[in-house]
Amino acid sequence: MLNPWPHTLCLAVALATMASPALAQDLSFNLPAGNLASTLNTIASQSGQIVSLEPALVQGKQAPAVIGHMSPEQAMEAALRGSGLQLRITGQGNFSVEPAPQTGEALQLGVTSITERSSDATTEGSGSYTAQAVTIGKGSHSLKETPQSVTVITRKMLDDQNLNTIEQVMEKTPGITVYDSPMGGKYFYSRGFRMTGQYQYDGVPLDIGSSYVQADSFNSDMAIYDRVEVLRGAAGMMKGAGGTAGAVNFIRKRGESTPHTQLSLSAGTWDNYRGQVDTGGPLNDSGTLRGRAVLTQQTRQYFYDIGARKDQIYYGALDFDLSPDTTLGVGLAYEDVDATPCWGGLPRYADGSDLKLKRSTCLNTAWNNQRSKRTTWFGDLKQQLNDDWSLKVAGVYSKNTQDMEYAFPSGSVPVGATSTKTLMLGSIYDYDQTDYGFDAYLNGKFDALGLEQELTIGANASRSHKDDFYAVAVLPQRQNVLNPDHHLPKPDDSYYLSNASRG
Repeated sequence: MLNPWPHTLCLAVALATMASPALAQDLSFNLPAGNLASTLNTIASQSGQIVSLEPALVQGKQAPAVIGHMSPEQAMEAALRGSGLQLRITGQGNFSVEPAPQTGEALQLGVTSITERSSDATTEGSGSYTAQAVTIGKGSHSLKETPQSVTVITRKMLDDQNLNTIEQVMEKTPGITVYDSPMGGKYFYSRGFRMTGQYQYDGVPLDIGSSYVQADSFNSDMAIYDRVEVLRGAAGMMKGAGGTAGAVNFIRKRGESTPHTQLSLSAGTWDNYRGQVDTGGPLNDSGTLRGRAVLTQQTRQYFYDIGARKDQIYYGALDFDLSPDTTLGVGLAYEDVDATPCWGGLPRYADGSDLKLKRSTCLNTAWNNQRSKRTTWFGDLKQQLNDDWSLKVAGVYSKNTQDMEYAFPSGSVPVGATSTKTLMLGSIYDYDQTDYGFDAYLNGKFDALGLEQELTIGANASRSHKDDFYAVAVLPQRQNVLNPDHHLPKPDDSYYLSNASRG
């Protein structure tokens, strides 16, 4: 798109299944000679690139024909030929049109930014499926320097493949096996071991996912994360006490030095709609205060009867440079799931044969309900002691409540039956879990024995408090699985208390 006002916010609207073309991708152009501004705008629209310029620079100027198979950069240079203007590519990969130096004048070079890419683990804006570094251990290291098997699901991959949940991320991770749970959610296994409680947030461990009714699928939308780092194998060297399965590190989005705003909309089958606003950047003139905010909402139904779900995610983060070497960060995330699930699967005939039910069949009740709310506060302090040594202290507090009520049939169907009176089991769950996590470490380099050595000293801890209740009871009504009734009467809580097994 053409942006005649440099350094302003850019708004992008795209379907989640669309990806911006790479800068070097060749395209076919067939543009006749004409107004320069129109030609530049057409090239920007066709290539998906952002072009910044002052309108006065192109006013009244003409562009030659641009015809052929070439990159967007080559097309822009062809359009600017003879105009007295030149193309410059910014550090973010966008295009900027500027006056070309006159003959005999000193050559004016654009701003050159030099960054140490090997130490920058941020993947947002890189346009890459690979990461320059990982932080699942302490500090930032390249994958080459990491002596274990680690996969990074970058922001580019999350966006391109619509990976919005932890289940979708784990299914795309090599070496991770995912199994369905009959009560919703998934179980995650790495190298034969189940991954229970092996989760970090910005390197801070939390014992979540180990006691959830939805297996390991605790609510965690990917909208607020820059990347997900997955370690396979023993994690003791990377994460406190560690474990035999591995570890997963969720890295949150943070405020950047340049402003940006993005609006994303997507629509899919079965009324699957998702909208997201993501904005951030410096909040003062000096850039020492930076913010980030993400708002996401998704509603959807399913191919089976009664199933529906609504997700809401709210996220905000602030980073403040107390000094050139000290940064304080704080943030809040709130996630809300309100769903009508269909759990328990479908029965079979008593001899094990298939009932031949329709694909859309759900035998649960319409009053099934799953409500999960999770609030997370986090903070960290980073101190660069000198060129070689740094200190980081971080903490996380998370409160998760889950309230569920549902009913499903239990038992086989007699062979040849034309109707059934199948037993219905009803359940209520009230799960409350509070998690605390803390992590602090000192990391640095020094020379010894003729080589550069690296030393990390630190400690981390996590604590979880659970207050759970559940009850399962046989309902007085029966279900005809060959012609199901989704509106069986809903029992009140007193029925469960007097007729159920509970814990």
